[in-house]
Amino acid sequence: MLELDDAADFIQRLPAGGRQETLSLLDVVTRQEVMGLLAYAEDEAGGVMNPRYIRLRPEMSVEEAIRYLRAQASTRIETIYYAYVLDYEQKAEWPS
Repeated sequence: MLELDDAADFIQRLPAGGRQETLSLLDVVTRQEVMGLLAYAEDEAGGVMNPRYIRLRPEMSVEEAIRYLRAQASTRIETIYYAYVLDYEQKAEWPS
């Protein structure tokens, strides 16, 4: 399976007529993520980033977070540089 940024690069190189047909072959979530990347020029930061990132919940223990990070690293995420602690509204939890 291609990473999202690689899929966007591939689709950008297709003739205009083949882009929609190729996008239609993707599942809904992947298609939306790739289309988000296609909104940027290929050499802009937004066009080369991978929109999939690690989200941790504030109530997770350290052990749970490490287990989750390991599982994500082996199955979903290309490279993990950062993990974000987000609440259920997808907002960052800041220490008080």
